[in-house]
Formats: sequence, C-alpha cells, structure tokens
Amino acid sequence: MAIVGLLLGCAPGHQPPRSVAASRYPGLPVDVTPPVAPYQDPAGNPIGRWRGGVLELTVFGSGSCPPVPIRLDPRPPDAVEVTFSTDYGLGACTTDIAPTTWVLNVPASLAGSGTLAVRTRGDGVPQIELRLSRASS
Repeated sequence: MAIVGLLLGCAPGHQPPRSVAASRYPGLPVDVTPPVAPYQDPAGNPIGRWRGGVLELTVFGSGSCPPVPIRLDPRPPDAVEVTFSTDYGLGACTTDIAPTTWVLNVPASLAGSGTLAVRTRGDGVPQIELRLSRASS
C-alpha cells in the first residue's frame, strides 16, 4: 500500500494540452453577443470573430479545463480547421460551463478572402462550421 501511495503522490498532475493559440482569455470577445443561454448547454456552439489576421474563437466548457486548440489547418482558399483537445491528464476539472476565447493567427494564405469558414472538431466542441465575415480592424 505504501508503494501505491508513493506512486500516486508522484504522478503528474493537471497538465493542459499544448495549444497552437497565440493567447487565451476567459469570457467573450468585446462586442460579441452570446447565443441564448450558452451556459446551460454543455454542447454550446463556438462563437467566432475574424479581424485582420486574427481569429478569436470562443468555446464553452469547463472553466478550469477548457477545450484547447491543438491544431489549426488552413484549407485554402477560405477555410481553416481547428482541432481541440480536453486531455488534461490526471487532476480534477470543474464541471461548470464557461466561455474561453482563444486568439489564433490565421495563415497568410487566407488573407485575401472576404469570408472565412471555421470548422471545429475534436474533444469538447461540437463539429460545426462557422462562416465569418472579415471585421474591420
């Protein structure tokens, strides 16, 4: 029993997946209105805003262990696919539902497009496609 306790005590703890985002912040982007009752639906759809070369992508999930964008694949001429993970390893995550906004750099190969299709996939997010118009900077 002492060995099991010792091994568990040495186990790695709460480690987030490695993100491809430039940054993140809790909540929604400024001037973005949430969908109706997003905090009551654990499968709430992501919300996006595209401004210049930056995509702000808000997902809903655990406030302490939000879905993390681990891959961003350009799909020229006007789309990106963002893959998420919720693999935090060992450790407890809160069971609340909170918005987390990820700031992602859009590849230059998509810079000339007037609209951007954002396809989400992976753990903790619904597999959907958002159609975003370029916002003025």
